[in-house]
Amino acid sequence: MAQHPWSLRWLIGGIYFIIMIVLLGALLLFFIQRIESDNMATVLSRLRGQARLGADLLVQRIETEYFATKTSRLHNQRLLGADVLAAQGDVGQARLLADLLDYARNSDDAKQTLRRVHVNAGARRVLLLDLDGTLVATSTNYAANTLPDDFAAVSPEVRAAIDGDSGLGDNIRYDEQAGEDIAFIAALVHVKTLVPPTSKMEKTRTHLVPLGVLVLAAPLTDVKDKIGGIKLAVGLTFLGVLVLLFFINSGVSNYISEPLQTLSRAAERFATGDLQQRIIPTGAGEVASLGASFNDMAAQLRVTITRLAEERAQAEAILTSMVDGVLVTDLTGNIVLMNTMAEVMCNVSEEQVLGKPLSDAVLHFDILDLLQKTLDSALPNKLEVTFTRPTERVVEVHVAPVTVGEMLIGAVIVLYDITHQRRLEQVRRDFVANVSHELRTPVTSIRAMAETLADADGEDPELARDFMTTIISESERLTALLDDLLQLSQIESGRRLITPQALNIAEVIRHVAQRVLGPITARHQRLVLTVPEVLDGCADRDALVQILVNLIDNARKYSPEGSAIRVTAEQDTALRIRITDDGLGIPEADLERIFERFYRVDKARSRAVGGTGLGLAIVKHLVELHGGWISVHSELGVGSTFTVTLPSPAAPPAEAGELPAGQESPATRPAS
Repeated sequence: MAQHPWSLRWLIGGIYFIIMIVLLGALLLFFIQRIESDNMATVLSRLRGQARLGADLLVQRIETEYFATKTSRLHNQRLLGADVLAAQGDVGQARLLADLLDYARNSDDAKQTLRRVHVNAGARRVLLLDLDGTLVATSTNYAANTLPDDFAAVSPEVRAAIDGDSGLGDNIRYDEQAGEDIAFIAALVHVKTLVPPTSKMEKTRTHLVPLGVLVLAAPLTDVKDKIGGIKLAVGLTFLGVLVLLFFINSGVSNYISEPLQTLSRAAERFATGDLQQRIIPTGAGEVASLGASFNDMAAQLRVTITRLAEERAQAEAILTSMVDGVLVTDLTGNIVLMNTMAEVMCNVSEEQVLGKPLSDAVLHFDILDLLQKTLDSALPNKLEVTFTRPTERVVEVHVAPVTVGEMLIGAVIVLYDITHQRRLEQVRRDFVANVSHELRTPVTSIRAMAETLADADGEDPELARDFMTTIISESERLTALLDDLLQLSQIESGRRLITPQALNIAEVIRHVAQRVLGPITARHQRLVLTVPEVLDGCADRDALVQILVNLIDNARKYSPEGSAIRVTAEQDTALRIRITDDGLGIPEADLERIFERFYRVDKARSRAVGGTGLGLAIVKHLVELHGGWISVHSELGVGSTFTVTLPSPAAPPAEAGELPAGQESPATRPAS
């Protein structure tokens, strides 16, 4: 099963944890920035208030002290405006402002006011500057030469206080001497002047005249430390919340993922065919419902797979037991199925050709062409062909399309082995021809001699006697042929019944030897018996006698004069009787057919020795009626050995003669 790099637990937990980190991080940054800005705004607001208050106190103190010393010239403050006007406008006003600044520069009261502002604001220093930026007074021993000449021009807070409508200005910058951030607050210092009316209708007006700039320099170290402490506390809180969220998220993701992992493991077991296991539904309702559905699916799959396995086993059993070859191909002509008989007929194994083209299994162009024709037309076709390997077979090929609905998915090829059928048809034709020939020869001879006798009209009694002897001989031959045909017909039709009984097989063999000894001796041949005194067996005596007479008589007929015919018998798990001759032998190509009716190896010689051509066929059927079989081993120029195998007396004949399923009877096989 494919392994994925990320589990559901980490996908769920990781995604939500990252989302929470991003959200909480953004919220943390917002809070920190807000806290820092609020604190700085509060500090600056307080410092602005202190600067404004200090400017008002300073002006009030300067005006009070200044005019108290000028009572001989001015009676009260309200005369200031008149004095200014009396001083001819701006020139008088400038003189007055210069006097006030000079007073503030030398007045201890003004410096005391600045120190008071210094203490109240927690400032590092408080400066009083004139409008040109020159130091007038300070709350500390701050040297005037420490200020740059263009201090008023380059200090944004001073310029903001002078040029702005509010009269205030602030700026935060790093002080290299102090080594810390300093908040500079500048407040414009105004003095009030009275503007007398220009007519009787106007009233006296108040006019604010800028005197100087009060600069308050307050360190922000404490504020920064306070903000840093707040940031640290917020950061620690953030980390604690993250740890808590991590454990909560892990628990939630485990709660979600563990049931799904259980389902995944169950699905893997189901995929391997283990449908016995069941899942305990756990987790959320949907996941638990999915687990119950998995259990139902497993039960249904088990039933379905069992049914399919049974159907497959039945189909395989049917295909395996079929005596016809079956091949199934796909649309491209590749083999997808092949039964055992098809393997035998094509002389290949399914493993060798499965998934390969049909041409790898069937080396026959006509079948390949028939398959292509069926796939092209989606119509069944058939053809009769001949296989030459591994053995010669006549096969009727049927090719039919395989469809699912309206879609063609392949073709099924059925190979019917009709070799036996064609052979039987040939045997029937040969039988009719042989019977006709065998009957025609004696009948023709009898007719010709009868016609000769009729024409002679008794003129030559000696010739008539010879013809009558020939007629009788041919009639006997015809009678023997008809008797053999009748007997063979009775055996094949099942009308010939045998009655097996306990016999001394050795005694039967010796009896048959006495019967055939005369003809054997007449040909100067020898009959050699190698038979024990007692050989118990179970057989029909008459049938056994007929079997032995036929086999020994055949050995006599097809062996040269002066040769030996040997009969041996033995018994172990079965009873075996062997008849061996020193004849010319039987060609290997004829061994499989010598038990057919009227089949002759050497037709001219066979008819010359007087055989009907039915003896071995009768012997074969009689042996098989006993539940046994007959086999032959022969070499040209050496001789032949016929072996009759009968079941042992301990087993009933019918059972003893049964062969295992699929095993060919040795009746038509050469003996080894």
